[in-house]
Amino acid sequence: MRWLFCALVTISVFNGVSASAFTNSICDGTTDLKAGDWLVLDIDGTLVTEPQMFGRDQWYHQRLESLIANDRLTPEQALVKLRPAYFAVKEISRLQLIEPCLLDTLDQLRERGVYVFALTGRSPRIADPTLKMLAHLGIQFSLPPEMQTFLQNFAWPQSPRQAGFKDNVIFADGADKGLIIDSILQQMRPSMSRYLPGQIRMYDDTDRSIAQYNRVIPALGIVATAIPFRPASIRTGQFQMAVAEVQMQNFVAHGMKGPIMTDAQAVQQLLSHQDCGVLLLSRAPYELTPQASKATNPN
Repeated sequence: MRWLFCALVTISVFNGVSASAFTNSICDGTTDLKAGDWLVLDIDGTLVTEPQMFGRDQWYHQRLESLIANDRLTPEQALVKLRPAYFAVKEISRLQLIEPCLLDTLDQLRERGVYVFALTGRSPRIADPTLKMLAHLGIQFSLPPEMQTFLQNFAWPQSPRQAGFKDNVIFADGADKGLIIDSILQQMRPSMSRYLPGQIRMYDDTDRSIAQYNRVIPALGIVATAIPFRPASIRTGQFQMAVAEVQMQNFVAHGMKGPIMTDAQAVQQLLSHQDCGVLLLSRAPYELTPQASKATNPN
């Protein structure tokens, strides 16, 4: 019973869903889009997900925040420290579609003349494995050649992040997605006005990206909607950071070449600890240390 309680506590702590309005399906939410409208899709947690918890958006953002808070690193220093593991897991994870209906939906949108592209937080450094993964899953976006040329030569917003574009995917490298959309529209108005949309619809599974979109929407001058997408967290199981950290530690210990522990294997390793305390990241990079919960969590 004690171990059951520990497992339940772990699940409840890391399962957070925003109370704001959200959608259950991208497939069901695009039927009103018309020729020339834009559909902007996130990739991780929106189109695809890892079969394991390590590598998901939740792991990435929580790990980044932990490095900044616990190791007292700047955001850029934390990125440099986290990127080797991040790039490696993204390259070898066998991603799966969240909504199998999406492939037919993308075909229908392409036939109707809707412009569909991805805006991901991924870095351009992993553009090739990302595009290979999308092709393997059958995901095809649709932009006219002139828009593709425009985005390939686009002057991205000033940022320490190195955003880029390839094969209908914008790789934001963690930069503000709202500012990217705003900048694209502003630079299109002088000479590419015929490709300006009647409306823009943006789907993303993270509250952070939705907030970035919502900050710029009032000034866009175009009907635009940013919609939180939630089935990623519902269909793929409740996220548990402790499980992801065990998987990362094992992955790094094996030279970041795989295989990646399954969730079941990581949970079993967690349950093998003698103390069901709070698992905290130690000062050593990519290392877990079990500590008594009373020392760190008075509740």
